[in-house]
Amino acid sequence: MGSDTVDSLQIRSDEEYKILVENQTDLIVKTDVAGKFIYASPSYCQFFGKTKEELLGNSYIPLVHPEDLSTVEQAIRKLFEPPYSCYYEERAMTVIGWRWIGWASKSIFDNKGNIIALLGTGRDITERKMIEEDLARSEAIYRELIELAVDGILVGNTGGQILLANSAFCEMTGLERGEIIGKHISEIPFEEHSVLSKPFRFDLLDEGLIVENNRVLIRPDGTKVYVEMRTKKMPDNTYQSIYRNISERIFSEAAIKESEERYRILSDTTSDFTFSYLQIDENYVLNWVTGATQKVTGYTSSQILKNQSLDFMIYNEDLQEFRNQFLTTEPGVSKEIQVRILKNNHELKWLKFSIKSTYDDITNKKKIYGSCTDITEKKLAEEELRLKNIELAQLNSSKDKFFSIIAHDLRSPFSGFLGLTRIMAEDIDNLTMKEVQEVSRKLKESAENLYKLIDNLLEWSRIQRGVMSFEPVKCSPSHLVRNILDITAETFKNKGLQATNNIPPDLYVNADMQMLNSVLRNLISNAIKFTPAEGKIEIGLSEVSNDELATIFVRDSGIGMSEEMMNNLFRIDKKVSRLGTDGEPSTGLGLLLCKEFIEKHNGQIRVESDTSSGSTFYITLPIWKKS
Repeated sequence: MGSDTVDSLQIRSDEEYKILVENQTDLIVKTDVAGKFIYASPSYCQFFGKTKEELLGNSYIPLVHPEDLSTVEQAIRKLFEPPYSCYYEERAMTVIGWRWIGWASKSIFDNKGNIIALLGTGRDITERKMIEEDLARSEAIYRELIELAVDGILVGNTGGQILLANSAFCEMTGLERGEIIGKHISEIPFEEHSVLSKPFRFDLLDEGLIVENNRVLIRPDGTKVYVEMRTKKMPDNTYQSIYRNISERIFSEAAIKESEERYRILSDTTSDFTFSYLQIDENYVLNWVTGATQKVTGYTSSQILKNQSLDFMIYNEDLQEFRNQFLTTEPGVSKEIQVRILKNNHELKWLKFSIKSTYDDITNKKKIYGSCTDITEKKLAEEELRLKNIELAQLNSSKDKFFSIIAHDLRSPFSGFLGLTRIMAEDIDNLTMKEVQEVSRKLKESAENLYKLIDNLLEWSRIQRGVMSFEPVKCSPSHLVRNILDITAETFKNKGLQATNNIPPDLYVNADMQMLNSVLRNLISNAIKFTPAEGKIEIGLSEVSNDELATIFVRDSGIGMSEEMMNNLFRIDKKVSRLGTDGEPSTGLGLLLCKEFIEKHNGQIRVESDTSSGSTFYITLPIWKKS
């Protein structure tokens, strides 16, 4: 091969390298030790609105933000001392205003070890800085939310040392913040017995479990505060504990939801792969691709080059748009294309292609250079966020309707209760003993109804907050029904109703006894409420499916329900309350609890009803097995 040919190939290689460098979006500059430009990339010139002629051989220092001057000066000094490299971030005035730039710079030496030039590579990091500022604001908001929380909150490290305590926790303990921060969790003034009976379980926290305990705090004045404690190990290896004062068991209508992501991992590293296309006749052929392509697409560079195009991996629905955008790229114009691809394992991925075309000076053919970035996570996050927002809006709307219904249902019995107490307070001297007894009876009934409603509300609140224990054991539905019928015998007698328990005594189910008892009690109570005098109520076994599930029913000969009412049962956003056959109040909350409890057992609840023959409620439960 002649020297002319070698020189020609060397020139072509240098030119191709120059094209690759000059088509980079990063800012690349090279200066001598005096700061005079030896080289400036096109992107640098465009970024600062300068031509190469204005820069080469001259000293040009962009307008640096006054707050960043000392940072820049310190960084430049590092280029003249080991390790002769530095990275710094500063704001500079560009053609589009103030922008954040991250600079990676190093010194270049001759063969005698003397510094002969300085090389810098810069990147516009304004968007990243804005994200970091958003994260900082999010962290501040997060801390403010912790401080505003009505529950006590502690954050501790892996050694159990307390790092953060909010005002609510300080108020619970009666201690100042300075008396808490830095102490070990065991130094918090818990009652000794509450710690000995349930010691701190850091081993369970390290397994990723949520640890729940009830403890007693002893305040400096000797008073006790009973707290419910939930602790979890967070991704940053801290322990976060929530303490709720349960001394008075107050029902709260405020539900706190956290939907904000606390931490995001940012990185300047990229898994992009780059490629180039060469025009041959009227076609474009893929002639170069980097090895990073396998990380993004699953295909090796040799597999892709064999296809002479990226088209084979583009998702079919996006292929035409990709071709249209790709082939219409004008020389010198940059373009971004977002499409889906199918990896070699048939996994669908979103990619962003950043491309730019130019002319090959030797062949006078058009070339297209580009890089490709995996944006799948971003696309999935956007879709997930959209769906979560829809779900959250629907949930909040349903709960608003539910609380409106409950507020209305609470107002009526309280009004009656207050009216009766007013009679007792103001007219008792004018009442006969019989009238006093009648008012007292009504007060008792009103109080019992209010108690049932509030008890159901508290149970519903506990299961919604996930603090209700679930402990399935061997249960006899027949035995539970027998106890309920014994307790309600007087009610059956007063109303003239007949009850029959036909559940086989030898039937056992695997269920949480407290939840199952609540379900059966609510269903039987409803049957009593909506069955007129001389009616019948039967509780029995409908069927056993494959020795796995038992279906139990509660049937009454009452007033039944319309199809519209049945469709609205078990819905939090619908009002289904109505008076019983003797004017007994009803809210429908008991059936919501039944549904929650049965579904907790992976069972189902359904109803069949007719206004002429009464209602039958069916519940399915897993059968208890010795294994």
